[in-house]
Amino acid sequence: MKISIKPYHAKNILRKKLCVQDTNEEVTGKLIINVFSDGRPEPLSNAIVKVSRVTVSGYYSDTGEGTLLHQLFTDKDGKTPVVELPILNELIPTNKDFYFITVYHPGHYNAYILYTEIYHNITTNLNVTLKPLDTDDENFHFIIQPRRSQIMK
Repeated sequence: MKISIKPYHAKNILRKKLCVQDTNEEVTGKLIINVFSDGRPEPLSNAIVKVSRVTVSGYYSDTGEGTLLHQLFTDKDGKTPVVELPILNELIPTNKDFYFITVYHPGHYNAYILYTEIYHNITTNLNVTLKPLDTDDENFHFIIQPRRSQIMK
């Protein structure tokens, strides 16, 4: 899919219109995840990061099926390798799919990140902080990325 902007006239003003052309080349963006410990803000090495794509279906968008795309491990600095993914964001109104990321580390509660957006030729950096198991706050942590349609109301 190739996205291009073409001008058009409206009330004697030149405006740009978003045009989507279907091509054989896949448009991609990149993702890096940094994992830290909450108590002392230090990087967590060997954290397991799973990146999945959830495909939403059903008449009311009430069904979803996840596909695991990547399983990554963080390095000594708490960073995952750079992953290239097909773009998926709210700027593509016909697509209801989203990325779902899970982060695990022994001795810490899990984190779940929903609606991660990937943009063309942009590297998305996510900083994830995991709480140690010795805290009694929660069993796991959800991070829900705000949807553009919710912010713009």
